Amino acid sequence: MITQLVIKNVASYDSTGVDIDTNKKINFFFGYNGSGKSTIARFLHDVTLPATEKAPEFNDCSQTGFDPAAQTILVYNEEFRNENFISKDEQRGIFSLNKTNEEVDKQIIILNDEIRILRNLRTGATAREDKLRQLQERKQRALEEIVFSKRNQFSSCRNATLPYGSSKKSFLAHIRPFLKSTEPIKTLPELLQEYNRLYANGLKQIPTNIDIDALKALVGKEPEISSLLDEVIVGNKDVDIAKLIDQLQISTWVENGLAYMEQSGDVCPFCQQPFADKNALKHKFEQFFDKSYKEKMETLRTKAGVYYKELQSLLSVLDSIVKVFNPANKVSSAVSEIKDLCDNFVKTINEKKDRPNEKKSIRSLSDLLPKIEEIKAFVDKNNRDFANIANLQRGWINDVQKYIVEECRADIERFDRWAEKCGCVLLENGFTQTSLEEHEAYLRHQTDELRKKTVNTTDAVNNIKKILKNVGFDNFEIKEKKDDTTAAPTYYLKRNGTSPANVYKSLSEGEKTFISFLYFHQLCLGTDDIEHSASKKKIIVIDDPVSSLDSKVMFVITTLIHQLARYKGKAPKSDMQEFLNPNVEQIFIFTHNFYFYKEVSFNRRPINKSQTHHIIEKTNAVSHISYTGNDCTLKNDYSMMWENLKKAKASIGEDKSQNVMLANTMRRVIDSYLDFVGIKKTGTTITWSAIDSFEEGSPEYIVESAFISIINDESHGLAAMDDMYYDSIVKQKPEVIFNAFKALFKEIGQSHYEYMMDESFED
Repeated sequence: MITQLVIKNVASYDSTGVDIDTNKKINFFFGYNGSGKSTIARFLHDVTLPATEKAPEFNDCSQTGFDPAAQTILVYNEEFRNENFISKDEQRGIFSLNKTNEEVDKQIIILNDEIRILRNLRTGATAREDKLRQLQERKQRALEEIVFSKRNQFSSCRNATLPYGSSKKSFLAHIRPFLKSTEPIKTLPELLQEYNRLYANGLKQIPTNIDIDALKALVGKEPEISSLLDEVIVGNKDVDIAKLIDQLQISTWVENGLAYMEQSGDVCPFCQQPFADKNALKHKFEQFFDKSYKEKMETLRTKAGVYYKELQSLLSVLDSIVKVFNPANKVSSAVSEIKDLCDNFVKTINEKKDRPNEKKSIRSLSDLLPKIEEIKAFVDKNNRDFANIANLQRGWINDVQKYIVEECRADIERFDRWAEKCGCVLLENGFTQTSLEEHEAYLRHQTDELRKKTVNTTDAVNNIKKILKNVGFDNFEIKEKKDDTTAAPTYYLKRNGTSPANVYKSLSEGEKTFISFLYFHQLCLGTDDIEHSASKKKIIVIDDPVSSLDSKVMFVITTLIHQLARYKGKAPKSDMQEFLNPNVEQIFIFTHNFYFYKEVSFNRRPINKSQTHHIIEKTNAVSHISYTGNDCTLKNDYSMMWENLKKAKASIGEDKSQNVMLANTMRRVIDSYLDFVGIKKTGTTITWSAIDSFEEGSPEYIVESAFISIINDESHGLAAMDDMYYDSIVKQKPEVIFNAFKALFKEIGQSHYEYMMDESFED
């Protein structure tokens, strides 16, 4: 049974479309011509077609519940009439399913019971599969959420792009191979730190002139300097001023002051007193600062100067590095220590110069050499990484994915173990379904073979003949034609004394509709494909079976539909929601005829009580469906026409595309009203005074004139507007048409208009 329909993006159904619950045995649809009924009926026919024959216009439409293996859909509509009667003169014979062989019938009943059991088992297996797959999908989604939550730990790493950011399912599938990785897993802090290095902070090429060999050579110079610092350097002890200079520790001060003696004249540069004997004092100083003293001090100054210059060069290199690269403050720390070393070195040398007789020592650069070597290694690695940045970033992405997999490993492996067991159950269930389907197909074949012994095509044609005769259609008949070569009988229409060719085309519209529906009715009772459809249940779709038929024919068609829809029984109550005919699964009825709808859905008839009713309406060229449940109460045609006009006036705005529909509805309202109040029967014409309130030549004047002409012209009483009136109306604003309609009713029935439209002429 079809439980739901989705109709959209086809004909008058827009992209939003409609969802229709059809989970009842009988589904009634009422709507005026052009509202969208036939579109649904055509879609139901399209459902049965092979994929290569399906209409592209229904690509966005869908249905739920149809089982082509056990059900078939029969659609009565214009296409059915064209296919079976207009395009050919002969119709396929219909095999009736009468029970004429008691023994065979018993076997068929037994087989049908077995088929029903198998179908129930297959339905159960399908339900189990659906339930398992739904559970599998829920567990899969839950796992995807877990994995993605770990991925979101890196949401702040915006400069890096992890794959499949918009698909949780694809991301999980992508990282699964990392489950087999045996490489070390980095921690989250390590990964974030690495991200900052590779992405956020940005790697730069760092120029470096750190020469470790030169620094080692510089360290090699330290022993000689240390030896000089450790040596007690004194002047000539034999000079009488030596003791004084040593006591005062002013050897450097005196040595530097000697240069000023030549410039100071007779005043001593040391004490600022006149010389007693300048030359004698100078000679004593020169004796004190003898050659050995001078050589040692000069050596110390020279070597200390070279050493200090190279330290400053190293410091300059490190200063340039620290401005752009300072991992863990290692470079700035080394710079600080080297500055301290330089300061201490200068201080020590100066102290030695001032007090050369004191032993001094310096801190060796070798203490900092490991740090400098580490810095150089960092810089070299940075530069290598800079040259290899693309590969390193790819490696970081992989490291992140390995981290995520490891964090979710337990969840993934737990799901995989469950999924493996679930797969085994689904596989076994699939084998069961296949076995059930094959066995059911075999039993259906056996049933069809047995039915061949009980069916015939004569009963159907005789039933049609009988109904035609009872209703009074005696100017044509339907006959059976048997072909001994193919054993496939056909039917054809025949008029007395005429060729069977083109008989259908010579019938009146009412006769065409009636004979085609009788054939369809017999098709619902039997089958034209005994090989493939005899045992399938039927979903019957009937689209507007009555149009201009007289009341007697409408009653017959209604009765035939009631026979198809008859309930199984009154007790138990559930039997009232089952069809008496076991071959009928579900019925859809579409109509625009109020009186037919009222008759066919009359709730006091013994028809299946599992019913639902829908109303199809079109507003602004878009079809909509309202659900009325089990309520089959509708306003009559006349009331509904007024209701449609009222709705249109409130919503149509300036949309001219509905003008023809509006004018036709107004014409039918006016025509029905005049007939009801007896104006038409008296032969009275509508006075032209109705247009006196409009300026001659105005749009309202033109439309009003068209209305009056239509009504006064009896030949247009039941016809659509001809080209003359069409041209008068189609280009006008809807407001103009409504004004003309209102003005006309002011002439023929003002109070009636006010009641039906719920508005006053004074508004």
